[in-house]
Amino acid sequence: MADEADEDDGQRIPEQIARREELRAKIQEAKAAIEQQAREKEQRRQDREDHDRDDEDPPKPSTKRKNPNDAKPEDRNQINLIDPDSHLMRKSRRDGWQQAYNAQAVVDADGSQLILASYVADSSADNWELEPALETVSPEVGAPTTVLADAGYVRKKLIMRFDSDPEAPELYLAITGDDHDLRRYDYRPPKKKTKVVKDPVLIAMREKVRSNEGRKIYQKRKQSVEPVFGIIKSVLGFDQFLRRGFNAVNAEWNLVCTAYNLKRMWRIATADPVPTGCAGG
Repeated sequence: MADEADEDDGQRIPEQIARREELRAKIQEAKAAIEQQAREKEQRRQDREDHDRDDEDPPKPSTKRKNPNDAKPEDRNQINLIDPDSHLMRKSRRDGWQQAYNAQAVVDADGSQLILASYVADSSADNWELEPALETVSPEVGAPTTVLADAGYVRKKLIMRFDSDPEAPELYLAITGDDHDLRRYDYRPPKKKTKVVKDPVLIAMREKVRSNEGRKIYQKRKQSVEPVFGIIKSVLGFDQFLRRGFNAVNAEWNLVCTAYNLKRMWRIATADPVPTGCAGG
């Protein structure tokens, strides 16, 4: 009888109620985290607008800036309590959604295929990552003279900034997906829908990439950066992050890129020299 009294003294919270309170606490935690993300997102949006705004294009006097602290999350926003720093992303429209980070890498396109800089971003969009990626390249490596990037990095203000800065590297930026695979002969059936480009800045960049010289230069992209990610996934066997949290995942990605570079440098150092000529007898 004493044992039964100890097991149920009338003062303990039933298991169902305890579980309910635990779930309620997690919901409140998720709610607070989503609201904080909405405030941070609005602040980043305003910072990017300020970064892209020219002196000749000031904000309209009647435009009232929203206070980031008043930003509200959308109904579709959600968060992962195991790794709140990650976000729902998908590689393309053909891929499914998954909790992920956006791994970035700057790769040498002049033959070595070494990774010059690497980091992870918490947004699936690449169009704000080109400048941070170039800034991540160490001065000891040297500033890039030419930059090749796919259509995911397209942004009009970015192109204008590169064109107006004499110290900026030469930019070759694909404007649409049609510019990625510039074949001399293409017998595939034409796409039903193609993106119409009307902006003069974007049209000029497209013509630059599609010119004879631009094709030769831009072709280096698919034989440099694309194989690097393929080797990391297929040869090194790294197809998902094992750590949690932005700083931890960033450190993990840098470690993986370092491992790739060591493997690549060993391959370069031990490769047989290419013969410069031959003789026949």
